Amino acid sequence: MKTRLLLLCLVALFASCIYDPGNDDITIINHTPDSLYCYVHGYKRLNDYNYNFSFDSTAASTNRKYDYDVAYNINIRKILPNDTIHPSINAHSWKDVALADSGLTIAFYKRDIQKLPENTPLSPSNIFRRIDLTPKQLDSLKYTIVLK
Repeated sequence: MKTRLLLLCLVALFASCIYDPGNDDITIINHTPDSLYCYVHGYKRLNDYNYNFSFDSTAASTNRKYDYDVAYNINIRKILPNDTIHPSINAHSWKDVALADSGLTIAFYKRDIQKLPENTPLSPSNIFRRIDLTPKQLDSLKYTIVLK
């Protein structure tokens, strides 16, 4: 009995270590009819990382719509129409990242970036909507973005 209790406590402790506290301090609700990609950048620093994170070699080498859909659905940065996501980050909250970077810029990219070649730099024309948030705006630790 003691062994089972100890094992249960160890499993509970391990599960609590895996918990990511940053997963729910930003909520994004997509009320548009479009599928989008979402990427969180440092404040007004879209150029720090602007390469095509949606590239999939299988989808790029075929013309079948099914392959594009599969590549889109397995991408962790996708947001479907009428879907709600919580962009994830490891080991700390988005508020911590915002304080370190003077804020956050959340860019919503059009789904057609998936058709761009690998390592193609993304440009402002690929952005559906961009939201710049200062640490003061993120003060509540619960920030909800509704795309319409």
